[in-house]
Amino acid sequence: EEQPGKSVWRPGYDPIGDDEELDFDQSAYITYHAVNMEWPCLSIDVLRDPLGFHRTKFPMTTYLACGSQAQNENANKVYLMKVSDIKKTQKEDNDMEEDDDGESEDESEPTIATKTFKHKGAINRIRAMPQASNILATMSETKEAHIW
Repeated sequence: EEQPGKSVWRPGYDPIGDDEELDFDQSAYITYHAVNMEWPCLSIDVLRDPLGFHRTKFPMTTYLACGSQAQNENANKVYLMKVSDIKKTQKEDNDMEEDDDGESEDESEPTIATKTFKHKGAINRIRAMPQASNILATMSETKEAHIW
């Protein structure tokens, strides 16, 4: 059976059948790593750091802030993360040939260091101040804004 071609699905325009499943195309990402948290985090911000703005060399390091949306209002947290040893996951044509020979690159997962603190209510939005990324603001489901 012939596989259909890859295409971008547009919500509201393209129908999705009951037997169809959406999937992502790994070739679209230079690096892709999944991170699992205790609760869903639907708001994430990348923190500015002194490592440079336009990074191109692997392995990379990034700093993130995210806020949870827990089932219980008192179980929510703000997560501050340092994600290091981020490696390139996208395979290029010459990489594919090397893999066939049995030589493969190190495909280890990045190292994640996390600090958390409690937050009252689910976090609908989290942002770091561009001029001082050590200052965060959150908007909560309790209709309160918090400055950290």
